[in-house]
Amino acid sequence: MYDTIAPLIDQARTNLQCGNAAEALALYRQAADCARQSGDAYRMAHCLRHIGIITLDDKDNESALSAGQEAVAIYRECADDSLELANALRVTALAHSALGATDQAARCWVEARAIYLKLDIASGVAEADRWRAITPQEPPPAQP
Repeated sequence: MYDTIAPLIDQARTNLQCGNAAEALALYRQAADCARQSGDAYRMAHCLRHIGIITLDDKDNESALSAGQEAVAIYRECADDSLELANALRVTALAHSALGATDQAARCWVEARAIYLKLDIASGVAEADRWRAITPQEPPPAQP
């Protein structure tokens, strides 16, 4: 099953680049299922992050939030403070914002920004700053 995950991700990426988001979404979902069944958490999180992005574009904000949150949880276990975690936090923040949950979005942006800054990803820092300007209140600390 592991051998099927990479080709599915490649096909999904190609479909997305060609503007076929519906097919890309189906392929990312299939790849995520294969990754889940094979225990490949990292690739599952990768697929979930992309599912979140596509469903955000489709205005399916609840699905985007669910996918983003699951990806964040997996990345926290696999690769703390990685670019992948920052990008999953970005998806989650955008979904929270779309759903009107500005406090949760702000928490995600703060964390994502810190990672982008640490990794010297200027575009990520700038995007986080733009979104934080929209929701300037300081979020309460996350509960453990």
